[in-house]
Amino acid sequence: MRRIMGMITLLTVLLLTGARPAGAQVRLSVGAEPNLAASTFVFRTDFNGDGFADLAMGAPGEDLGSAIDAGAVNVFYSTGTRLASGSQALVQGNPEAGDRFGAALAVGNFNGDNFTDLAVGAPGEDLFAGADAGAVNVFFGSSRGLGPSSQLLRQDHQETGDHFGATLSAERITDDAFFDLVVGAPGENVGGIVDAGAANVFPNRIGTLSSFSTKTLLQGNPEAGDRFGTDLVADFFTADTFAEVVVGAPGENVGGIVDAGAANGFTNTTGVLPGTSTQTLLQDNPEAGDQFGAALTTGGFGSFFTDLVIGAPGENVGGIVDAGAANFFPDRSASLPTVSTQTFLQDNPEPGDHFGAALTAGPFNGVGLHDLVVGAPGENVGSIVDAGAANVFYGGDDAVPSVSDQTLLQDNVEAGDRFGAALTVGFFSDPSQSFVDLAVGAPGENVGATVDAGAANVFYHTTSSGRLPGTSDQTLLQSSIETGDQLGAAMQR
Repeated sequence: MRRIMGMITLLTVLLLTGARPAGAQVRLSVGAEPNLAASTFVFRTDFNGDGFADLAMGAPGEDLGSAIDAGAVNVFYSTGTRLASGSQALVQGNPEAGDRFGAALAVGNFNGDNFTDLAVGAPGEDLFAGADAGAVNVFFGSSRGLGPSSQLLRQDHQETGDHFGATLSAERITDDAFFDLVVGAPGENVGGIVDAGAANVFPNRIGTLSSFSTKTLLQGNPEAGDRFGTDLVADFFTADTFAEVVVGAPGENVGGIVDAGAANGFTNTTGVLPGTSTQTLLQDNPEAGDQFGAALTTGGFGSFFTDLVIGAPGENVGGIVDAGAANFFPDRSASLPTVSTQTFLQDNPEPGDHFGAALTAGPFNGVGLHDLVVGAPGENVGSIVDAGAANVFYGGDDAVPSVSDQTLLQDNVEAGDRFGAALTVGFFSDPSQSFVDLAVGAPGENVGATVDAGAANVFYHTTSSGRLPGTSDQTLLQSSIETGDQLGAAMQR
């Protein structure tokens, strides 16, 4: 119920301020019946305000002149029936070698107008403090799409090796018409604790993000190598209109279990997040090297509240090393359990699949509830090593199966493609339907003789079967293809 009320509040504010919600990045109902749960709300990303969903993806290995791995972002605008094959390229105002601009992307309506905006992480950005301090650039939408100029965001206390901008999430933490931004810095040293990690908050009450973070989020007990901030998500987990934040720490030692991983929750009842985590989330069976917390996603898998799924790509399944898993934290009473209640696995786990390295959710089968997609970029397809795959878990009746229902592959499987390294959903083909489409990154894709140029594959919904097609319908490439660009290493969230 609180999601429905939150949407009504947001739409009211938008109407009072003269902004129309159609082009803004808001949660829109895709169900035909008003009594469907809040899980029927998904993001629409519309950078140019034409009513159709667009797609942004990173190419963090892009070379710009002599600046190796400066990075770039490619934006594919929807034609109304599918994504256009040509893209718009976004770069920093001052690209430098190793910036890896495009390593993380998040969408939100930051200035309260009719258009979705895009935040882009550059975790390798060198600032005054030193190498790899990291930065974030925000590009604002318009009737012509995303503008070439951007706003630069930085930590309030920059240090060498923080990798600020490694991950991003946007939501309405302060319960108004404007999206706030949370930025991970997994390389942050906390005091003398090396690579403990941190997250930084940019609250937004007037339609303008501050240039420097105003709040730092930390674990209750930071330790060396936790890499807290490797991934994070902001969403509504409690029965109010303030978004909470959950931050992954895949390097967390659980007792004496090295790199088992953990996630930390930050409750929010006033629009102001606490500086220290209020909840620790763990697997039901933590083991060394699981790296639980490396990836997170949210969805409505059967209630009015938001459920959480956390990836553990280093999980050993039986004796199968690094097969990977994902863990379910269902929210049935406006709060998350502290220990996972269900484990998701592939139907055929193999060593090194790293299933759980990427996650997304959305309604693919039109029944209103969300379905889960889990990337396995290390999947071998036959004898083709590290080709990668994505696995779909179709939900329904307040349940998600523990073993994947469907395996998705590229139309042209090759070694080292790492298909499944990044995932996102959207109404790329037909926003009037109750089905979303799926985009899957393959940053190791070779395009002709161009090694690791990268690509993305789009699976358009099919209303006849209620399932995604088994192989991709469309392959998206950069306009200027170069070795090592790694297009598809990151996608908007």
